Amino acid sequence: MVENKFGQIYTGITTDPKRRIAQHRGLLKGGAKALKGKSPLIFRAVFEIADKAKAARLEYAVKQMSRAQKNGIIQKKQLNDLPCIKSAFED
Repeated sequence: MVENKFGQIYTGITTDPKRRIAQHRGLLKGGAKALKGKSPLIFRAVFEIADKAKAARLEYAVKQMSRAQKNGIIQKKQLNDLPCIKSAFED
């Protein structure tokens, strides 16, 4: 979960969060169109999920949530039973 300069939350999946945030920031090719020109971008929550299919289902579920529900995930640093990976906040 990434927050842009407008306070909007973007949710996506990746195998390499540091590379992906660099793409979104325009430092590398391949960032999401939804984030173009909306830097600075800040990690708000990163979760490690071993199964790609489960990651995709959770991504979809989070995208359907209200802003209040997303804020709850960010504040609790937990999504269902998954703890947030704190080291991923470094950029």
